[in-house]
Amino acid sequence: MTTNWKVTQPMATYLATVTVGRFGVRQSDTPGGITNITAVDPSVVATPLDAFHAKNAEVTDAMVRWFGPYPFSSTGGLVDNADVGFALETQTRPVYGSFGASEAIVAHEIAHQWFGNSVSVTRWQDIWLNEGFATYAEWMWEERAGGDRVQQQFDTAYRDGSDRELWDVPPGNPGRGQMFGRTV
Repeated sequence: MTTNWKVTQPMATYLATVTVGRFGVRQSDTPGGITNITAVDPSVVATPLDAFHAKNAEVTDAMVRWFGPYPFSSTGGLVDNADVGFALETQTRPVYGSFGASEAIVAHEIAHQWFGNSVSVTRWQDIWLNEGFATYAEWMWEERAGGDRVQQQFDTAYRDGSDRELWDVPPGNPGRGQMFGRTV
């Protein structure tokens, strides 16, 4: 089988992904009218496909209200049975590892579609701009879901002076080893 793929919007090279495997796939439009395509490796029981598909639609539509029009033609996500320990904001379909895709992580990765993907950094040392925006969106989602207010979440992080990684690494110059650490 041959598949052709074409990207019609600009893309930073690190945002492209290819995943090969057997996946459960769902495609529909969000209530706001954005094409939503999700895929989950059926061996990842922590993330049921239908719930993941619905959450991507809900988060995307909420963020459209917060941040403005969705910058791409489709949204969604991919959960693969890969022991990578992180998620990645690949363009239009963030990739999540075998740990699954919690609501907070989905909110974080979808937020990158606005800032980090449609607007990208010139220098890697500025990655904190992408990550800071996505963390803020994650906090907004937690508040919307009934958790602590954004200000409370910030205050908690700010008060926790015992976390040396958070305070000893400059976010605008974290170095290669800390580029995706807590400070950034």
